[in-house]
Amino acid sequence: MSQPDLTPFAGCADFQSALQLLVQHLRSNAEQAGEALRDFLDALQEQPEINEHVASLFHQWLQHSRLATGFVQTGIYSRQDFGRELRRRLYDRINPPPRQPDVLEDVLQTVLRPSDLDWLNSIAPRLWLRLYEQLGSAQQREASQHYVRDQLLRAAEMLALWVAGEDLNPDLIRLNPRLLEVDSAFLSLQREVQSLVEAERAGRELPDTAQLDVMLDQSREQVAYLRRLGNQSGASLSTAHLLERLGQSLDRLEGILTMLTSERSERSARAWLVQLGQIINSGLEQRSIREFVRNSAGMLSKSISSSKSEHGEHYITTTGQEYWHMLRSAAGAGVLIALMALLKIEIGRWQLAPLWSTLLISLNYGIGFVIVHMLGFTIATKQPAMTAASIAESVQQGQNSRNLPKHLAELLISVHRSQSVAVLGNVCLAMFVAAGVAWLYQRHAGQALLTADEVAYQLKALKPVPALWYAAIAALWLFCAGIISGYYDNRADYVRLRERLAAHPALRWLGPARQQRFANYLHEHFGALHGNFYFGVLLGVTPYIGHLLHLPLDIRHIAFSSANLSYAASSAELGATVFALGLLYVLLIGMVNLWLSFFLALRVALRARDTEIPSLGKLLQALFKQLRASPLALLWPPAAPADAPRKQPPDSGH
Repeated sequence: MSQPDLTPFAGCADFQSALQLLVQHLRSNAEQAGEALRDFLDALQEQPEINEHVASLFHQWLQHSRLATGFVQTGIYSRQDFGRELRRRLYDRINPPPRQPDVLEDVLQTVLRPSDLDWLNSIAPRLWLRLYEQLGSAQQREASQHYVRDQLLRAAEMLALWVAGEDLNPDLIRLNPRLLEVDSAFLSLQREVQSLVEAERAGRELPDTAQLDVMLDQSREQVAYLRRLGNQSGASLSTAHLLERLGQSLDRLEGILTMLTSERSERSARAWLVQLGQIINSGLEQRSIREFVRNSAGMLSKSISSSKSEHGEHYITTTGQEYWHMLRSAAGAGVLIALMALLKIEIGRWQLAPLWSTLLISLNYGIGFVIVHMLGFTIATKQPAMTAASIAESVQQGQNSRNLPKHLAELLISVHRSQSVAVLGNVCLAMFVAAGVAWLYQRHAGQALLTADEVAYQLKALKPVPALWYAAIAALWLFCAGIISGYYDNRADYVRLRERLAAHPALRWLGPARQQRFANYLHEHFGALHGNFYFGVLLGVTPYIGHLLHLPLDIRHIAFSSANLSYAASSAELGATVFALGLLYVLLIGMVNLWLSFFLALRVALRARDTEIPSLGKLLQALFKQLRASPLALLWPPAAPADAPRKQPPDSGH
């Protein structure tokens, strides 16, 4: 590699221009960036006039830059809440703010691109140290180091004050009221940092940093504890954003303190490089709205996933008692589904305007699903989104266990068995009740329930193309309903809905006992009631959206499709072949409903817990092994050991 031409550096009027030239040189040799920097240093050493000019620009910028602001702000979320911060980033993306050459963050964002991180990280630290040592005289470096040290003290002081100030944040006090009663680690950390800053400014010997390290560790433990409380008792995006900012502030404060207290210059220089690298990385990522939302929403996603996991356990049957309870629960839902399908057909006969028809159909679905839930019945397709969260929790808990594939295989078999019996209950009772309603109508009215055109429409609606595409849309709404349920369960915990309703003055007429029962019920079922209603609304509005956009949008749901098939078969002579094909199409619709929503929910649940299934091959091997040993386990629960404790049947109302 030939030595670079340094002539353009001689014409640079400020440090940012010189840095831009250096970055362009390294970027053009990205695959050999380390060697390119070494050649640049060699060339700079051979041309002392240019070396002196670049050094002068560098130290002049360094001694007049606002480094404290850069260390406190770059890569650390602002003290605004999540919504304001998101709006600010969106506005800055559309209309970028003016760059200031004395602000570290602005210089980095002007000169560097996110794609530069790879070659920047590939350069050995010793080359950056050599670059610093080669720029300027010992006197220049000493003056810069004195200024930088003062800026670091200011940054440490501000960060410690920020961390201590969050001790009275209402969101954190809601999670842990004891913050008001005890001297927290945040306050103790601030006092230790203040002592160090005062000693440095007074020229005294720095105090022992052992206690400072202890307070940093305790502050981290407190943030981790608050995160766990948020996962258990409900979190908001603002709380997640706040805890993420606290963690970032503690990380930055630790790095600054390492630079300030390192006795050896090599360790201090290395700490400098580490912190500068982190600032560059986080400063470039700070432009990313996607990363900001993903990081801030992490705890909220985990809290929602945890809520779904708790309810998901109720959808998995492992004993004969639970199996029969699930069948009865699903059968009850099948009765109501047949009536909901009939009402939907009747609404279609009224020839209303599309908007009014959509409103009534959405209410039919939404209110119907809520009634199904309130009666404690189970809709088969509501299972996957819930059970996926349970599987993700099992993966996280047993991530390092050798028995994880076996345990997951058992869980998947139980999930399949539970879904199968729920489908059986939904479909059989929906078809049986639909046939009974059609027979009663024909007996009393003297004519078939459906006209010939309506029968043809119902049969056409079952054909795989485009019915399976419509089934996939329904699966997407099933997945969304699970997210909605988890969100509102988390919301109920976050706002302490139970306590609010139990003390609500407008409900006192119920009496203390009934008011408490009402508060308990609404708190425990808050997510399920919302999820069921919104699921119905999503099913109802999809065809209308397709109508407005002139797109092929509709939904197919296994339970309603089975009821519609039964209404059609009871209103006309279909023949065994046509009926069998229709039933096959219904089952295909059900497979798409169930498994697509399951895999979508599983993917999100695994990402929320920051985990993944370690080995798909081992999982499949364990699954086939168990199926060979007990193939009937797919459809029937294995016999429990004689000494196994009896479990309560699942509360299928979730």
